[in-house]
Amino acid sequence: MALLDKIKNQIEKQEDLKEQYYEQSGASWLRTIFNNGTKGEYQIYKKLVNVPGYNKCVANCYLPKDDGTTTEIDLLMIHETGIYVIESKNYIGYIFGSSKRRYWTQTLNAGRGRIEKHQFYNPVLQNKAHIRQLKEIVGSFVPMYSYIVFGDKCEFKNLELDGTCRVIYRSELMRALKMDINEKSKVLTESQIDALFEKLDSLSHSDTNKKKEHVVEIKQERERIEKDISNEICPKCGGKLVLRTATKGPNAGSKFYGCSNYPKCKFTAKAPTGLKLLIKEIEQKNQK
Repeated sequence: MALLDKIKNQIEKQEDLKEQYYEQSGASWLRTIFNNGTKGEYQIYKKLVNVPGYNKCVANCYLPKDDGTTTEIDLLMIHETGIYVIESKNYIGYIFGSSKRRYWTQTLNAGRGRIEKHQFYNPVLQNKAHIRQLKEIVGSFVPMYSYIVFGDKCEFKNLELDGTCRVIYRSELMRALKMDINEKSKVLTESQIDALFEKLDSLSHSDTNKKKEHVVEIKQERERIEKDISNEICPKCGGKLVLRTATKGPNAGSKFYGCSNYPKCKFTAKAPTGLKLLIKEIEQKNQK
Protein backbone atom coordinates (compact mmCIF):
# COMPACT_ATOMS: atom_id res chain seq x y z
CA MET A 1 0.00 0.00 0.00
CA ALA A 2 2.82 2.37 0.91
CA LEU A 3 4.47 1.65 -2.45
CA LEU A 4 1.24 2.39 -4.35
CA ASP A 5 0.83 5.66 -2.46
CA LYS A 6 4.40 6.59 -3.33
CA ILE A 7 3.83 5.86 -7.02
CA LYS A 8 0.56 7.79 -6.97
CA ASN A 9 2.22 10.81 -5.32
CA GLN A 10 5.02 10.71 -7.89
CA ILE A 11 2.52 10.66 -10.77
CA GLU A 12 0.58 13.56 -9.25
CA LYS A 13 3.82 15.49 -8.79
CA GLN A 14 4.74 15.00 -12.46
CA GLU A 15 1.26 16.12 -13.57
CA ASP A 16 1.52 19.25 -11.41
CA LEU A 17 4.94 19.94 -12.91
CA LYS A 18 3.59 19.60 -16.45
CA GLU A 19 0.72 21.97 -15.67
CA GLN A 20 3.07 24.49 -14.06
CA TYR A 21 5.41 24.41 -17.05
CA TYR A 22 2.51 24.72 -19.48
CA GLU A 23 1.11 27.77 -17.67
CA GLN A 24 4.46 29.55 -17.74
CA SER A 25 5.68 28.60 -21.21
CA GLY A 26 2.36 28.43 -23.01
CA ALA A 27 3.62 25.28 -24.73
CA SER A 28 1.09 22.51 -25.23
CA TRP A 29 2.02 19.04 -24.05
CA LEU A 30 2.19 17.82 -27.67
CA ARG A 31 4.61 20.61 -28.51
CA THR A 32 6.67 19.73 -25.45
CA ILE A 33 6.97 16.16 -26.78
CA PHE A 34 7.59 16.83 -30.46
CA ASN A 35 9.36 20.22 -30.59
CA ASN A 36 13.07 19.67 -29.89
CA GLY A 37 13.63 23.14 -28.44
CA THR A 38 10.64 23.00 -26.08
CA LYS A 39 11.43 19.40 -25.15
CA GLY A 40 14.97 20.38 -24.14
CA GLU A 41 13.70 23.27 -22.02
CA TYR A 42 11.22 21.02 -20.22
CA GLN A 43 13.92 18.44 -19.48
CA ILE A 44 15.96 21.21 -17.81
CA TYR A 45 12.91 22.55 -15.99
CA LYS A 46 12.31 19.13 -14.40
CA LYS A 47 15.87 19.15 -13.07
CA LEU A 48 15.72 22.69 -11.69
CA VAL A 49 12.73 22.05 -9.44
CA ASN A 50 14.76 19.33 -7.70
CA VAL A 51 17.80 21.51 -6.93
CA PRO A 52 18.55 21.57 -3.17
CA GLY A 53 17.58 24.71 -1.28
CA TYR A 54 14.57 26.97 -1.52
CA ASN A 55 14.02 28.04 -5.13
CA LYS A 56 11.42 28.88 -7.74
CA CYS A 57 11.63 28.52 -11.52
CA VAL A 58 10.32 30.60 -14.41
CA ALA A 59 10.06 29.38 -18.01
CA ASN A 60 10.04 31.54 -21.15
CA CYS A 61 10.35 34.92 -19.48
CA TYR A 62 9.79 37.86 -21.86
CA LEU A 63 11.68 40.92 -20.60
CA PRO A 64 10.62 44.32 -21.98
CA LYS A 65 13.37 46.49 -23.49
CA ASP A 66 13.66 50.26 -23.71
CA ASP A 67 12.97 50.23 -27.46
CA GLY A 68 9.59 48.56 -26.93
CA THR A 69 10.72 45.07 -28.01
CA THR A 70 11.29 42.05 -25.78
CA THR A 71 14.03 39.55 -25.12
CA GLU A 72 13.19 35.97 -24.10
CA ILE A 73 14.99 34.01 -21.40
CA ASP A 74 14.45 30.25 -21.69
CA LEU A 75 14.66 29.40 -17.99
CA LEU A 76 15.33 31.16 -14.70
CA MET A 77 15.97 29.61 -11.30
CA ILE A 78 15.61 32.03 -8.39
CA HIS A 79 17.63 30.41 -5.62
CA GLU A 80 18.87 31.34 -2.18
CA THR A 81 22.32 31.91 -3.72
CA GLY A 82 21.15 34.09 -6.64
CA ILE A 83 19.45 33.91 -10.02
CA TYR A 84 20.58 31.26 -12.50
CA VAL A 85 19.93 32.33 -16.10
CA ILE A 86 19.76 29.34 -18.43
CA GLU A 87 19.87 29.26 -22.22
CA SER A 88 18.82 25.89 -23.64
CA LYS A 89 20.25 24.55 -26.91
CA ASN A 90 18.84 21.11 -27.69
CA TYR A 91 21.18 20.55 -30.68
CA ILE A 92 22.81 17.51 -32.23
CA GLY A 93 26.09 17.17 -34.14
CA TYR A 94 29.42 18.85 -33.44
CA ILE A 95 29.47 22.32 -31.85
CA PHE A 96 32.32 24.77 -32.50
CA GLY A 97 32.65 28.24 -31.02
CA SER A 98 34.33 30.71 -28.68
CA SER A 99 33.14 33.26 -26.15
CA LYS A 100 34.16 36.16 -28.37
CA ARG A 101 32.96 35.06 -31.81
CA ARG A 102 29.56 36.40 -32.81
CA TYR A 103 28.43 33.09 -34.30
CA TRP A 104 29.00 29.44 -33.42
CA THR A 105 28.90 26.53 -35.86
CA GLN A 106 26.92 23.29 -35.78
CA THR A 107 28.14 20.56 -38.15
CA LEU A 108 25.95 17.60 -39.12
CA ASN A 109 26.56 14.39 -41.01
CA ALA A 110 24.32 14.73 -44.08
CA GLY A 111 25.10 11.25 -45.40
CA ARG A 112 27.20 10.05 -48.35
CA GLY A 113 30.24 11.78 -46.94
CA ARG A 114 28.56 15.20 -46.94
CA ILE A 115 28.78 17.64 -44.03
CA GLU A 116 26.23 20.35 -43.31
CA LYS A 117 27.26 23.47 -41.40
CA HIS A 118 24.83 25.81 -39.68
CA GLN A 119 25.65 28.99 -37.81
CA PHE A 120 23.77 30.23 -34.75
CA TYR A 121 24.20 33.30 -32.58
CA ASN A 122 26.79 32.97 -29.81
CA PRO A 123 24.77 31.75 -26.77
CA VAL A 124 27.37 33.20 -24.36
CA LEU A 125 26.78 36.71 -25.76
CA GLN A 126 23.06 35.97 -25.92
CA ASN A 127 22.88 35.18 -22.22
CA LYS A 128 25.06 38.18 -21.31
CA ALA A 129 22.45 40.37 -22.99
CA HIS A 130 19.70 38.54 -21.08
CA ILE A 131 21.44 39.19 -17.77
CA ARG A 132 21.96 42.88 -18.55
CA GLN A 133 18.25 43.26 -19.25
CA LEU A 134 17.30 41.20 -16.21
CA LYS A 135 19.32 43.57 -14.01
CA GLU A 136 17.30 46.44 -15.45
CA ILE A 137 14.14 44.71 -14.25
CA VAL A 138 15.11 43.41 -10.80
CA GLY A 139 18.20 45.46 -9.98
CA SER A 140 21.84 44.48 -9.67
CA PHE A 141 21.76 43.55 -5.97
CA VAL A 142 21.15 39.90 -6.82
CA PRO A 143 24.09 37.85 -8.16
CA MET A 144 23.30 36.27 -11.51
CA TYR A 145 24.95 33.24 -13.09
CA SER A 146 24.96 32.26 -16.76
CA TYR A 147 24.44 28.66 -17.85
CA ILE A 148 24.39 27.48 -21.48
CA VAL A 149 22.95 23.97 -21.54
CA PHE A 150 23.21 21.79 -24.67
CA GLY A 151 21.44 18.50 -25.29
CA ASP A 152 23.38 15.29 -24.74
CA LYS A 153 23.20 14.31 -28.43
CA CYS A 154 25.73 16.94 -29.49
CA GLU A 155 29.50 17.03 -28.93
CA PHE A 156 31.64 20.08 -28.15
CA LYS A 157 34.66 20.58 -30.41
CA ASN A 158 37.41 23.11 -29.61
CA LEU A 159 35.21 25.44 -27.57
CA GLU A 160 37.17 28.53 -26.51
CA LEU A 161 35.52 29.89 -23.36
CA ASP A 162 36.47 32.82 -21.14
CA GLY A 163 35.17 31.34 -17.89
CA THR A 164 32.37 33.91 -17.42
CA CYS A 165 29.67 31.24 -17.73
CA ARG A 166 29.17 27.50 -17.77
CA VAL A 167 28.71 25.72 -21.10
CA ILE A 168 27.68 22.15 -20.33
CA TYR A 169 25.65 19.14 -21.43
CA ARG A 170 22.19 18.66 -19.92
CA SER A 171 23.34 15.50 -18.11
CA GLU A 172 25.96 17.60 -16.28
CA LEU A 173 23.54 20.28 -15.10
CA MET A 174 22.58 18.95 -11.66
CA ARG A 175 26.16 18.17 -10.69
CA ALA A 176 27.34 21.62 -11.85
CA LEU A 177 24.52 23.42 -10.03
CA LYS A 178 25.10 21.55 -6.78
CA MET A 179 28.83 22.26 -6.97
CA ASP A 180 28.29 25.97 -7.61
CA ILE A 181 25.59 26.33 -4.96
CA ASN A 182 27.80 24.70 -2.33
CA GLU A 183 30.52 27.27 -3.04
CA LYS A 184 28.20 30.29 -2.79
CA SER A 185 26.65 32.11 0.16
CA LYS A 186 22.93 32.57 0.65
CA VAL A 187 21.89 36.08 -0.39
CA LEU A 188 18.11 35.77 -0.72
CA THR A 189 15.47 34.93 1.86
CA GLU A 190 12.38 32.88 1.03
CA SER A 191 10.23 36.03 1.01
CA GLN A 192 12.66 37.76 -1.39
CA ILE A 193 12.61 34.72 -3.68
CA ASP A 194 8.79 34.74 -3.63
CA ALA A 195 8.71 38.45 -4.48
CA LEU A 196 11.15 38.06 -7.37
CA PHE A 197 9.23 35.04 -8.65
CA GLU A 198 5.94 36.95 -8.59
CA LYS A 199 7.53 39.76 -10.59
CA LEU A 200 9.22 37.56 -13.19
CA ASP A 201 6.48 34.95 -13.42
CA SER A 202 4.08 37.67 -14.59
CA LEU A 203 6.41 38.21 -17.58
CA SER A 204 6.24 34.54 -18.56
CA HIS A 205 2.49 34.54 -19.13
CA SER A 206 2.77 36.20 -22.52
CA ASP A 207 -0.28 35.88 -24.73
CA THR A 208 -0.10 34.49 -28.26
CA ASN A 209 0.06 37.96 -29.81
CA LYS A 210 3.02 38.92 -27.63
CA LYS A 211 4.92 35.80 -28.64
CA LYS A 212 4.11 36.43 -32.31
CA GLU A 213 5.45 39.98 -31.92
CA HIS A 214 8.65 38.57 -30.45
CA VAL A 215 9.07 36.22 -33.42
CA VAL A 216 8.45 39.11 -35.84
CA GLU A 217 11.05 41.23 -34.05
CA ILE A 218 13.64 38.48 -34.41
CA LYS A 219 12.77 38.02 -38.08
CA GLN A 220 13.02 41.77 -38.79
CA GLU A 221 16.39 41.99 -37.06
CA ARG A 222 17.67 39.00 -39.04
CA GLU A 223 16.46 40.57 -42.28
CA ARG A 224 18.20 43.83 -41.41
CA ILE A 225 21.47 42.00 -40.75
CA GLU A 226 21.14 39.99 -43.97
CA LYS A 227 20.47 43.18 -45.96
CA ASP A 228 23.52 44.91 -44.47
CA ILE A 229 25.70 41.88 -45.25
CA SER A 230 24.44 41.71 -48.85
CA ASN A 231 25.46 45.37 -49.21
CA GLU A 232 28.85 44.61 -47.57
CA ILE A 233 28.01 46.76 -44.57
CA CYS A 234 28.87 45.58 -41.05
CA PRO A 235 25.55 45.36 -39.16
CA LYS A 236 27.39 45.85 -35.87
CA CYS A 237 29.40 49.04 -36.46
CA GLY A 238 28.53 50.18 -39.98
CA GLY A 239 32.01 49.54 -41.36
CA LYS A 240 32.79 47.86 -44.69
CA LEU A 241 32.80 44.06 -44.90
CA VAL A 242 35.86 42.50 -46.55
CA LEU A 243 36.01 39.02 -48.10
CA ARG A 244 38.62 36.91 -46.27
CA THR A 245 39.78 33.29 -45.99
CA ALA A 246 39.83 31.41 -42.67
CA THR A 247 43.29 30.07 -41.87
CA LYS A 248 42.49 27.92 -38.83
CA GLY A 249 39.68 26.23 -36.93
CA PRO A 250 36.86 24.05 -38.30
CA ASN A 251 36.24 26.49 -41.19
CA ALA A 252 39.87 26.71 -42.36
CA GLY A 253 40.02 27.42 -46.09
CA SER A 254 36.46 28.70 -46.32
CA LYS A 255 35.51 32.26 -47.26
CA PHE A 256 33.92 34.67 -44.82
CA TYR A 257 33.16 38.35 -44.41
CA GLY A 258 35.14 40.25 -41.78
CA CYS A 259 34.73 43.86 -40.70
CA SER A 260 37.30 46.36 -42.01
CA ASN A 261 37.41 47.86 -38.50
CA TYR A 262 38.95 44.68 -37.05
CA PRO A 263 40.22 44.28 -34.31
CA LYS A 264 38.01 47.04 -32.90
CA CYS A 265 34.99 45.30 -34.42
CA LYS A 266 35.11 41.50 -34.65
CA PHE A 267 31.91 40.88 -36.61
CA THR A 268 32.09 37.99 -39.10
CA ALA A 269 29.56 36.37 -41.42
CA LYS A 270 29.39 33.51 -43.88
CA ALA A 271 30.28 34.51 -47.43
CA PRO A 272 28.05 33.67 -50.41
CA THR A 273 28.80 30.36 -52.11
CA GLY A 274 29.17 29.01 -55.64
CA LEU A 275 28.66 31.39 -58.56
CA LYS A 276 27.95 34.39 -56.32
CA LEU A 277 31.28 33.92 -54.55
CA LEU A 278 33.15 33.58 -57.86
CA ILE A 279 31.58 36.80 -59.19
CA LYS A 280 32.44 38.58 -55.94
CA GLU A 281 36.10 37.54 -56.14
CA ILE A 282 36.34 38.63 -59.81
CA GLU A 283 34.83 42.02 -58.93
CA GLN A 284 37.30 42.50 -56.09
CA LYS A 285 40.26 41.59 -58.34
CA ASN A 286 39.07 44.08 -60.96
CA GLN A 287 38.91 46.81 -58.34
CA LYS A 288 42.59 46.37 -57.43
